[in-house]
Amino acid sequence: MRPLPGQSALASGVFSPKCIATRCFSHSARKARPERRNLLVCFDAFGTLFRPRESIANTYLRIAYECGIPHGTLKVGDVEKAFKAAFASNQKTHPNYGRTSGMRTSEWWTKVIHDTFTPLLPLHLAALRRSKSGHRVVTGVLTNSDDRVPGILGSLGFRVSPLRAGYTPSRAETDGRAFDIDFAALSYDVGAAKPDPAVFRAAEGLAARVVAGEEEVGRRRDVLGAIAGSGEWVRVYVGDEVAVDVAGAVAAGWNAVLVDPEGASGVGVEIGDDGRLGGRRWPDVLAAGDGTPVVVRAKSVQNALEWLMPS
Repeated sequence: MRPLPGQSALASGVFSPKCIATRCFSHSARKARPERRNLLVCFDAFGTLFRPRESIANTYLRIAYECGIPHGTLKVGDVEKAFKAAFASNQKTHPNYGRTSGMRTSEWWTKVIHDTFTPLLPLHLAALRRSKSGHRVVTGVLTNSDDRVPGILGSLGFRVSPLRAGYTPSRAETDGRAFDIDFAALSYDVGAAKPDPAVFRAAEGLAARVVAGEEEVGRRRDVLGAIAGSGEWVRVYVGDEVAVDVAGAVAAGWNAVLVDPEGASGVGVEIGDDGRLGGRRWPDVLAAGDGTPVVVRAKSVQNALEWLMPS
C-alpha cells in the first residue's frame, strides 16, 4: 500500500520498526557527517616506530666489552638494575633529560651511562695494594687496543696513571696522586699484539719504571731483571681468551687467570666462590720468576681479584 500524497511513510504504517530504526539512523548519519573529514594521527616513537634490536642492558654490556671491559666482569641483570637506578636518579636531579639544568642531551646520557657502570666495575683494585704480608702490588692494563683505553677506564671511575709505552708523564701528572692502574701497555704503543710476548715485555718495563722511579735509571734495570726473572715477583695476567690471553701470558712466562663465567673452556683449575683454590691463595699456587707458569680459571674478574687479595 503506497502512502497518499503528502502522507509520510511512518504515518502510513508501511515500514516495520526495524526498517524505521535503520532509516532514522541513516538519515541522522547523513545529516551529521560533514562533507569532508580530515584526520590527525600521532605515533609513539620509542617502542612503536622504532625499537632497539636488543635490551638496553644487553647493548650497554656488549659495548662495554668492546671497549675493553673483560668478559664476565658484569651480568645483564646487574646492568639493567643499575641503569634503571641511574636513569631515575638523573631524571630527578636533572629533569627532562637535563634540559632544566642546561645540559645537552648527550651530556645527560653520558652521565646516565657513567652512573650505570661505576658501581658495577671491580672496586678491589685499590684493595690489592693493602698488603698485610709486606709484598708490593703493581697493577697495569695490557690489551690489544688503541690509546682510547685509558680515557675509557678513567670515565668509568678508575684512576689511571698516564704512564704508557713510549710516553713518560711529567711530575705534575703524577706527584701526589694515587692510581688504581699504574700503567697501560697497549698494542697501539708497543707495535705488537697479544699473544706476542713483546707486549708482556713492555709491561715488565713499565712496571720497573713504577717501582724504581723515573729518575733512577740504573736501579730500573735491576728492578726489571727482578720482575722478569727472579723469585721476588709473581707475574699474573687476567684475561678472557684462551688463544690470545692465556697463550700469550704463558709464552711470556707469566701465570694466567682465565675469566670463564660458564666454565666452558675446561682450562685450569677453577677458583671457588670463597675466593680460594682448594683452600689456597695465590702465593701457594702461582709460579715466581722463571718457574713454570700456572693457569687457573675464574668465574668473573671479581672472583679472580678476591683470590689475589692480600691475605
